[in-house]
Amino acid sequence: AKAALFAAGCFCELSDDFPCIVLELLVNLMTSSETSLPIKLAGARVFSKMGYSYSIANRAYKTGLKLLFDSLEEDYQIALLVSLSKLASTSTMLTSDQ
Repeated sequence: AKAALFAAGCFCELSDDFPCIVLELLVNLMTSSETSLPIKLAGARVFSKMGYSYSIANRAYKTGLKLLFDSLEEDYQIALLVSLSKLASTSTMLTSDQ
């Protein structure tokens, strides 16, 4: 599953449509109580790859923040913060939101 998430992140950097699909799947994966912490950490890293367009980056950023605030797992929160910071640094429009 971690390899699939890595590949999904790579494809997110190349397409405008693919990140929309991945984002929906990530939310379901990250909010499932059956998802292990290593998979959640790999999923958190995908958010940094969703900067292909401003609309996708903005949606991913807001979704990531919601996941961050809804979680109590410190390692997961740190991974999301790092990933969202990387995403925001690639988009000047998101930098003001950070």
